[in-house]
Amino acid sequence: SNRFIFIGREDYVKGLDILISAWKVFRNEFANWKLEIVGTDKYHSEKLDIYSHGYKDAKFISRLLSNGGFGVVPSRFDPWCVVVHEFLSSGIPVIVSSNVGCVPDFFAEDYPLKFLQDNSYENLLATMRLAAKMEKEEIYLLKKSCFKSAKRFTTDKCADSFISNLVNGN
Repeated sequence: SNRFIFIGREDYVKGLDILISAWKVFRNEFANWKLEIVGTDKYHSEKLDIYSHGYKDAKFISRLLSNGGFGVVPSRFDPWCVVVHEFLSSGIPVIVSSNVGCVPDFFAEDYPLKFLQDNSYENLLATMRLAAKMEKEEIYLLKKSCFKSAKRFTTDKCADSFISNLVNGN
């Protein structure tokens, strides 16, 4: 599916403004793509193929992710970022900022959709272009990799880690 999906609140640290800036350039080059935003309805523009849905429940998000695409997490800073795990668990490849804390836990060093977050849109734009030009086979392999990465973290593993950090003061 030719679309990018952002799920998150509108907050400076989440980098939505960076995504919107990158999208405006990207859209001129790739007219058959759309941008779906969940968490704010501020950016809706059918002219720019931006569909800004506002806050939505888990059922809506599940339906949205079942239609495929690429997740986008352009955060300036995020200690963990739960939505990365949600994307991966849904088999959605993620374009992810280097400033997201869970990157080393989910992605190999050579993961092709990781970009250096330098507070400008250029690196994100380059990664969006890369995703748009991927062959179906490449996307298929990325989706398989996403499922595999998501399975590294189960509720039991997360609970054990939380308790360990709590007990050990980490």
